[in-house]
Amino acid sequence: INLTRVQNGFQSAFEDSFSTLSPSIHNPSLKLFLSPYSIQEQLLKITKYASINTQDEISSKSREDCGFDRLSLQYSVPFPLDIVIESHTIMKLQLLFRILLEFSRCEKILLELTMNLKHFDRRISLLKRQMLLYVQSLREYMTLNVIIPFWKRTEIKLNSISTVYETSQILNDFADSCIQRCLLSNSRIVQLIFGMNELCIIICGLVSRSSMNADDDDKKLSSFVFKIESNFEQYFVRFLDALDSSSLLNADESLRQLCTKLDFNQYYSSKIQ
Repeated sequence: INLTRVQNGFQSAFEDSFSTLSPSIHNPSLKLFLSPYSIQEQLLKITKYASINTQDEISSKSREDCGFDRLSLQYSVPFPLDIVIESHTIMKLQLLFRILLEFSRCEKILLELTMNLKHFDRRISLLKRQMLLYVQSLREYMTLNVIIPFWKRTEIKLNSISTVYETSQILNDFADSCIQRCLLSNSRIVQLIFGMNELCIIICGLVSRSSMNADDDDKKLSSFVFKIESNFEQYFVRFLDALDSSSLLNADESLRQLCTKLDFNQYYSSKIQ
């Protein structure tokens, strides 16, 4: 990845987005960079999981990671804000950005997926639809049901505090609450999320390569598609089971609504043992 190009593109998009609010908005403190840590490693640093996989497996995989999965935001907190916005709070917010970016990436490549694979079209089309439902629903839950309402409550709290310590604590509590309610403190759910995201990326790459190469073996391709479809369904069933357990444990109505949306006909619920 040409980091300079990405940085310039990001800054242009950032300035364009807020140009209506200020005629000359510029924020040199906010930059795009390639993180030395994978998202899984950053989760380990923040939430102190016993493990998502073994540490050796995470480290080994991380050395192979590059590109979009390493993109992150870096915010250099200026004085005097650095007194109240601590580094570990920034790291947690950074993690939320990276998770949402990964969902946006999965959604983008799924929407751009074109199918010219003869009799595989319908099968892949159905799989694509289910993957999109998962990606869009979970991102919508994280943004509309967690981050936005939690931030509105945080703004109200900030208007009524009087000390630097209280300000710092409220901001850190906001980040912690978002991490927890976005399901990122549940190692089982996190592992399933990354597994399904990876399958979304794999199927898109497989279809793209096969569309450009008409000589691909249909039987081999069919075997790959079936394997991805089967793995995604297994992950999805376990994911719904974990969501349902979490919603009951925390009496979370928004999570119950997410479960209903993801499994509106109870097809996957019937497979939970």
